Amino acid sequence: MFSQVLVTRPLDQAVEWAAQLTQRGIAAVALPLLSIEAAPDPAAVSAAWRDLSVYRLVMFVSPNAATQFFALRPSGARENIPAAWPVSVRVASPGP
Repeated sequence: MFSQVLVTRPLDQAVEWAAQLTQRGIAAVALPLLSIEAAPDPAAVSAAWRDLSVYRLVMFVSPNAATQFFALRPSGARENIPAAWPVSVRVASPGP
């Protein structure tokens, strides 16, 4: 058996997950070993938003990936970048 679980996700997730485990009677400590930062090239994210309609599927590999992508979502249609997600493009993730 284990005596303590170390949750190594980024800070916000580590704290949340450790709290949930603790509520279930499992000793857990947040030990964030990852740091998620904004894209180093915001222009690449703008290009991805602009070109969304050419894709059939967009997959976000983590909640952090989705959060970072949508943080740079354009507020309104400009520079050929849609303000809304194209209805023809599906979204996927590897987990909940």
